[in-house]
Amino acid sequence: MSTRSVSRHLSVTEEKICPSSVSRWYRLAAFLFDQFRSVKRRKVIVDETSIHIQVNKKTLVEMFLWVAVDADRRKIIHVALTQGRGGIECLGFLRGVLKRCTNIPFFHVDRGCWYPWALRTVRAPYEITKGGIRNLVETWNGILKNRLQDFH
Repeated sequence: MSTRSVSRHLSVTEEKICPSSVSRWYRLAAFLFDQFRSVKRRKVIVDETSIHIQVNKKTLVEMFLWVAVDADRRKIIHVALTQGRGGIECLGFLRGVLKRCTNIPFFHVDRGCWYPWALRTVRAPYEITKGGIRNLVETWNGILKNRLQDFH
């Protein structure tokens, strides 16, 4: 994304953020974005959660946060924020996950109806899993939501 479009997306509150500020922040934090190298992964846990973002004093917008965790390394490998939760958004997210993998890993997903079509499209093996290994991503979502609770 360009710094202009990023500043537009970040300026959802009444305080505007200029593109030069986004550019300066990116240059200072660019080393953080280089740490995601493509590696071979055996199992990836995927989940999405709903969060609400306050656009102005009266309007809350529902957004969906997608998270992928490497089950063996217990590290987050990809995060995305979308306006919808469906097959197309899931497919875009899965393609982002696969860019961080040198192989096609085994996916653990919940019962979301958007997963089967998207996973078949990228030809990835998957299992609908409840509890157990999925607690890694559920815990991360819980901590994030708890920390975001004070911010709108």
